[in-house]
Amino acid sequence: MKSIQLNKTELDTISIMVDDVRHVYETGKSHSVEYRKQQLHALYDFFVKEKEGILDALYKDLRKPYVEGYITEIAAVKNDIVTAIKELDEWMEPVTASRPLAFLLDRAETRHVPLGVVL
Repeated sequence: MKSIQLNKTELDTISIMVDDVRHVYETGKSHSVEYRKQQLHALYDFFVKEKEGILDALYKDLRKPYVEGYITEIAAVKNDIVTAIKELDEWMEPVTASRPLAFLLDRAETRHVPLGVVL
């Protein structure tokens, strides 16, 4: 396995990244299915592109063998990403909520929207 130089992220850079992501959330851009799918595709591409670096870090940090790291960390996450992309439209559909008798003529539904920022 070839060794890849891993660089740490400076703390002031992290706060800038969080601010950028928070700004995108506040604009409502992250609520759309297209945006979420684009982010999932980018995450998938990251795992493809950075596979060697991830496996190298897993070995250095946890002494996790290459094959085990690939199966348990990379392949599993890539599989979850593919599932999320396929199911996202259905997951985002509003769900009709039950209503008490007094409100039967009203419409009530649950909408699945992002509630915050995750890095």
